[in-house]
Amino acid sequence: LANNPPVAVATGGDTLTCLNNQTTLSGAGSSTGAGISYAWTTQGGQILSGQNTLSPVVGAPGTYVLAVTNSANNCVSFDTVAVAGNLVAPQVALSDPGA
Repeated sequence: LANNPPVAVATGGDTLTCLNNQTTLSGAGSSTGAGISYAWTTQGGQILSGQNTLSPVVGAPGTYVLAVTNSANNCVSFDTVAVAGNLVAPQVALSDPGA
């Protein structure tokens, strides 16, 4: 039992938009307790706060990785979650009312 890895569960928040420019991820369901630590990383995304918690706030689309470490046996488990973005501003077309 001493070599059992911790459990890592990462789930995503809302799709990022121009109006909703940040969302909170969740590590709920991951191992908890003494000696358990968390570290979120990303390539292409942006972690605004809570990088070492179960609920970081992120501000860019991308893939986020949760690493859960058990310091008692140095075992690490990982899970990933993708945050989508719909950040394309709408196109505006103006016409000349006198034309």
